[in-house]
Amino acid sequence: MTLLMLFALLCFNKLNLSASESDHVAPTPVSYPFSADSSANLPYNDVVYIRQITIAGNKKTKDQVISRELQVSEGEKVAKGDLEKIFKQDSDKLINTQLFLKVDISKIDLPNDQIDIVVSVEERWYILPIPIFELADRSFSEWWTNQNRDLSRVNYGMKFYHNNVRGMGEKLGITTQFGFNKKFEFSYFLPYIDQLQRLGLKVVLSYEESKNIAYKSQDHRQCFLKFDRILKKNFESSLTYVLRYSFYTYHYFKLQFYHNTVADTVAVLNPNYFLPGKTLQRIFALSYEFKRDQRDYASYPLEGFLVKAKVEKLGLGIFDDINQLNFLATAERHFNLNKGFYFSNSVSAKLSFPDKQPYNFFKGLGYDNIFVRGYDLYVIEGQDYVLHKTDFKKRILSGEKYLGRWVPLKEFRTLPYTIYLKTFFDWGLVNNAITDPANTRLVNRLLYGGGVGIDLVTYYDTALGWSYAINSRGESGFFFSVSVLF
Repeated sequence: MTLLMLFALLCFNKLNLSASESDHVAPTPVSYPFSADSSANLPYNDVVYIRQITIAGNKKTKDQVISRELQVSEGEKVAKGDLEKIFKQDSDKLINTQLFLKVDISKIDLPNDQIDIVVSVEERWYILPIPIFELADRSFSEWWTNQNRDLSRVNYGMKFYHNNVRGMGEKLGITTQFGFNKKFEFSYFLPYIDQLQRLGLKVVLSYEESKNIAYKSQDHRQCFLKFDRILKKNFESSLTYVLRYSFYTYHYFKLQFYHNTVADTVAVLNPNYFLPGKTLQRIFALSYEFKRDQRDYASYPLEGFLVKAKVEKLGLGIFDDINQLNFLATAERHFNLNKGFYFSNSVSAKLSFPDKQPYNFFKGLGYDNIFVRGYDLYVIEGQDYVLHKTDFKKRILSGEKYLGRWVPLKEFRTLPYTIYLKTFFDWGLVNNAITDPANTRLVNRLLYGGGVGIDLVTYYDTALGWSYAINSRGESGFFFSVSVLF
């Protein structure tokens, strides 16, 4: 009950919006009113008429992709007092498309209360062949401490990203990975497949195999089995249908298929890996996710809010390998306190059924970058969890460094950087309805942790973090994190 009350209160705070923050439904592919006739009752001299909108700097991106994010169109009248807010919100939306390094929206004053609007963009470099040399573990801290800095636990290969393939914001991804885990993946996302730019599709095909897997948990730490032959093979395919009727609201409908196998040794050592003692797992899954995202920058938000809710059904009756239902929700809000100070607050929760679940889908805190800081080294499995995170930060340095013409691509010649000093406090609770003698210390009890840290935010949505945290058990340590949004 406490969990539901906390979540409901925070969600209510998010959704109690002013009229200017409400949804905007598009009457045409490129025209979106800012508000419900916000200038209707204003004196004549308090409104301006938009004569023309000019888009500049987009060498590849189609004009309609940029116009899709604009709240006004040519021929509209707008309250003068709304212009600054409109320009800020539209700039944020265009940056969050991940198509542009910089966006500037300005106006040109004309006689008779008319204006021209100029949208200037600087496009990213859209073709990114990125070498893979990464740790195979959940985090740097997991590898450094729990895996004793074992250099054999490294993945290598190449990721190829081609964004904005035809100038319509598409994203093509190809991964060829070797080393600790072999992985081959293809993904293609078309954000708009209709004339009104409201519907999108994403396709993913993925194959992964490993000779070294986490087959169980002991005292809330993953136990790995290493062999001279393949222990696990995973094939996954998915089709996602995306609906975006307004600027900030998204609906995702996803159909997935899993075909997973493990060696007999894994099933013997942990009969619960696939339940009960199976070596083959075939799953059709269907999910729906709602997302309302009004954060200024999705990669490192400082203002705005995010609300997400997802329901997922694993097993549709075609195979009897799994029958699991998951409910997940997240709400977060970010405040600009002025003078370089910022405050963030978020809560996440999960409910899942039934109590008995296969180990490879039995998650809790410690997976997918969801954890109480200070408990970075642990995996805490359970059917349900709640996590609350709070950050208070101060911007201490910000600027750009010109790297010179020796950098061959002009999109990389200017290095932006912003450094934040922060303090944080988290608390969480994992519910495990089935007593596991091997993992009892951290379940069904309140966990909390806090500390201080430094974040470095640089170009292409990369954030590096260094922190010192102490948890409710008195354990402390230094932790490092990397966040990249492609």
